[in-house]
Amino acid sequence: MRINVSTDYAIRTLLFAGTHPSRLVTVKEVAEAQRISENHLMKIVWILSKLDLLHTICGRGGGFKLAKPATQIKVSEVVLQFEKMTHSTDAERSYIGGYAIPYVMDKAYSLFIDSLHSTTLNDLLIIESQKNNKNDVYEKSRSRT
Repeated sequence: MRINVSTDYAIRTLLFAGTHPSRLVTVKEVAEAQRISENHLMKIVWILSKLDLLHTICGRGGGFKLAKPATQIKVSEVVLQFEKMTHSTDAERSYIGGYAIPYVMDKAYSLFIDSLHSTTLNDLLIIESQKNNKNDVYEKSRSRT
C-alpha cells in the first residue's frame, strides 16, 4: 500500500514539529531537513492549520507548532484528509465473486481505518525515537572497530 506525497509530507511535518515541542519550527527548516519543496510544504502547513493540527504564527520570528499534544493527534485525521480513499459497499451483484470480493475489501478497509484511528502522532514519534536509538547504537559500535 502506498500513500500519496502530500500525506507523506503532512505526517513528516507533524513528526518534525512533534520532535521540537518547545519551539516554533519554520517551513524552511522542515523543507531543508526533509528535502521537501518549500512551496509544496507551505500548502501542507496551511491545510494542517485549517484542520487544527498545527498552530501557525505569521511574520518575522513566526513558524508553527503542534496545535495539541501528540497523544491527541490521530494518524487517521491526517490520512483521511489527504488521501482519496474509497471502498465498495455494493454487495448486490449477480456475478460470481460479486459479493465476496467487496465484502473482503470492505472488511480490510474497516481494519485499516480502525488501525489509523488507534494510532497517534505520539506512537509514531516513539517508533522514530526507537529507530534513531538503534541507529545510534549501530554507529557507535562501528566507530569502535
